[in-house]
Amino acid sequence: MNQYFFTKLVGLLSLFIVIGVQLMGQDAANDIILVETNEPVMIEVLANDGTYCNSTNISIDIPNQPVFGVANLLEDNMVEYIPNTEANFEDGLVDMMSYCILDTEGNIVATAYVFLMGGIDMEDANDIDIEDMSDADEVDEGGPDVLQDIDMCEVLTCVWPGDANHDGAVNAWDLLSVGVGYEMQGPPRIDSSTEWEAQLAIDWNYNQTDGSNYKHIDGDGNGIINMTDVTSIRQNYTSTSSGKTEDDLENESEIELSLHILNETISESDTIQIQVQLGGESDLIEDVYGVAFSIRYNEGIIQSNSFQFDYDNSWLGDNEELLWIYKQLEGGIAESSVVRMDHFGTTGGGIICGANFIMEDVLAGKTEDYSLALEFEKVTVIKNDGSEIIVKATGDTQEVIYASAPTILENKNYLSVYPNPAISILNIELDRVEAKKYEIVDTKGQIVLNAPIKKNEDSFRLNINDLYTGVYMFRVFTATGIIQERIVIVR
Repeated sequence: MNQYFFTKLVGLLSLFIVIGVQLMGQDAANDIILVETNEPVMIEVLANDGTYCNSTNISIDIPNQPVFGVANLLEDNMVEYIPNTEANFEDGLVDMMSYCILDTEGNIVATAYVFLMGGIDMEDANDIDIEDMSDADEVDEGGPDVLQDIDMCEVLTCVWPGDANHDGAVNAWDLLSVGVGYEMQGPPRIDSSTEWEAQLAIDWNYNQTDGSNYKHIDGDGNGIINMTDVTSIRQNYTSTSSGKTEDDLENESEIELSLHILNETISESDTIQIQVQLGGESDLIEDVYGVAFSIRYNEGIIQSNSFQFDYDNSWLGDNEELLWIYKQLEGGIAESSVVRMDHFGTTGGGIICGANFIMEDVLAGKTEDYSLALEFEKVTVIKNDGSEIIVKATGDTQEVIYASAPTILENKNYLSVYPNPAISILNIELDRVEAKKYEIVDTKGQIVLNAPIKKNEDSFRLNINDLYTGVYMFRVFTATGIIQERIVIVR
């Protein structure tokens, strides 16, 4: 029986480096144990740890039992692995387990992965005397040659931080997995980070509904699924390794996810308001836990990075009950997802979220008919266990109004701007005008302030403290043309 203990492995395709953990001035070293045997194995846990670590101030825990055997804690800091009688390591069977060294407060100060591997040629491996391993730095950094021939990501599926659902891509759908596994715990990754790279990790005791292990949800590798794992999604958003194909939205479900454009008219530079709804007030959907979707829009007519999603009024829950994320991508795609964190689905219907974006301001001069089209491209609705609720998705379209040469209308007391000259505040009053937006333009023709005007908003005030002294044109856009007034700002 051969046992190989290593604290530094360079031969694992640069995927995994084991580092010592400082404990009260002494080293409690993380361990990798590689064993080829079909006989019971005795592991001396503290063989290469500092003198501080002894049975009076540490304890040992086995968070992950092997699949093809059982691991037992024995006296004198020993762990025993007993394979099942039918386990045939000579045929290349691979089994895995882990144990942790805990301090007196129950904190993990070192972790070991034990790989029990059969059918591997170890003739080139260098024997290491366990009794001579009190100093971790004395271990051969190169490790035995056999390790350089083993792709450990094939032995243990590696974690790519942020790819929580293990589909090969980091996007809004990964947030659903975080919600499903929220506050679950498992063995932490040794030498973990949130960088987009393959990281070796032992399996947790739980799997997602698609069979992928919960370890993939733990983006930062600290051993608990929580808010910090959302950071790895944001950090690595759009990164890919290899992925699955997108879902087909054509189905006969009676449950509808619908998108609605709220603006009555649309033209250049407009801020567009939309709503996403799941079901309705009389069409209640049971046990909803999370929703993820992507929206495809006309590329080139919406300003980049202007999409914003708002889940404040979602029937899925209050702010403190929800996680959400959104991202506007290149190529005319915006993605978003929202998920609960309490492991309980909710029943309801209506508004899932609101959103807004800004139309491009270069549409003037276009005269051809054109419509803003918003369509769902990919949709997932889940229950608290991660299983999917099948829905059908419907989008919305609305004609865009172009102005090749905006008509300047005579101001017949339609617009009143005062005081003029003004110092810090402008009062705006409109009479018999259905206004869409306003803008303030300087003498160089640059727009220095603009915003939409709400329907039936006949008066409002503007803070102009940020504008320099000078002459400006205040312009109000209507369906028939522009009403404008010359204003002066003084300090």
